[in-house]
Amino acid sequence: MATVGLAFPSHRLAVEYDGVWQGAPLQVGSDRERLNRLHAAGWEVVFITREHLRDPHRMICTVRAALQARHAA
Repeated sequence: MATVGLAFPSHRLAVEYDGVWQGAPLQVGSDRERLNRLHAAGWEVVFITREHLRDPHRMICTVRAALQARHAA
C-alpha cells in the first residue's frame, strides 16, 4: 500500500515527517498520492514538523493524542 516513516498498524495511524522539499515538485505529488492511498485504506496520518523535533515532549503528546483518538473511534 505505502511506506511511511512510522506506523501503528493496530491503530491504522501513520506518522510522517513534514519537511521542506526543495527542488522536488514530483516528490510532493507522489507523496500526496501515497497519502490518498493511506486515507482510502482507513489510515490517519499525523505530521511531525521541525518544531516537533525541537520539542520531543510536544512530538510525543501529538502522537499519543492521535493514538488515543484512533483507539476511542
